[in-house]
Amino acid sequence: GPDIPNAPTRTIDLSGTLLTIPKPHQTLMIPSMLFQDDYDIHKEGTLELWNNQRGMSVQVYENGWEFKGKWFDSFGYVQLSAYLTQYTTFPTSHSYFNRDEREKHILEEIDAEWGEENREYISENNGIKPSKGLWRFPENNKQLHDSQSHSGSYYHISQQGYDGVRTYYWLPIGDQFILRFSFKTNPLQCDFFSPEHNLPEAAEKCVKDFMERVTIKLSPEAEAQKKAAQQKQLLTDKSDSPR
Repeated sequence: GPDIPNAPTRTIDLSGTLLTIPKPHQTLMIPSMLFQDDYDIHKEGTLELWNNQRGMSVQVYENGWEFKGKWFDSFGYVQLSAYLTQYTTFPTSHSYFNRDEREKHILEEIDAEWGEENREYISENNGIKPSKGLWRFPENNKQLHDSQSHSGSYYHISQQGYDGVRTYYWLPIGDQFILRFSFKTNPLQCDFFSPEHNLPEAAEKCVKDFMERVTIKLSPEAEAQKKAAQQKQLLTDKSDSPR
């Protein structure tokens, strides 16, 4: 896989918030894209509205890496895409820095995307759950994981009956702005769970190494939003604790 610890880094200015990302050499055959070094995230037109009207986004990074065995044969890959996103479905009174509010919205968006795909697939199968093709995804906040160093969340999604796993990180950079890192892992001409290749472990290590080297230095405005949201979360946690 990629040599992430020794890779150069790239810093992107998001209206004063500095996102630093490792930039290992791309080894997966995907189209290379040129990205800006800075974005005015509050400027109209920076983020493009989605067709379903549920949000708007701009892609800020892309990369991909093959995994090769002892004889340098490719047996799998990880493809990464990172987007700055603003959801029209997220209440303006809420903040992504607030854990409860963030997780509630993540679960709603998961169900709106993969849950809806499952329901359509079952409907096309005369209301019977098919043996494969359904998506497996978090259905409650206990199945979401904390990305503590980024004050964010991450989770895994897979398709029943098929190889491959997708991992998503949601990292807040403002009350209404979220960075979404999407890692798509798939095998190439091998069994995903074969101990001969151990692709799941290699891919998990790749994603972990990459995200450990992602840093976010918030702008003063975003820092103030984070502090206010976390104070609100603290009050909620205290009120929910047993007396």
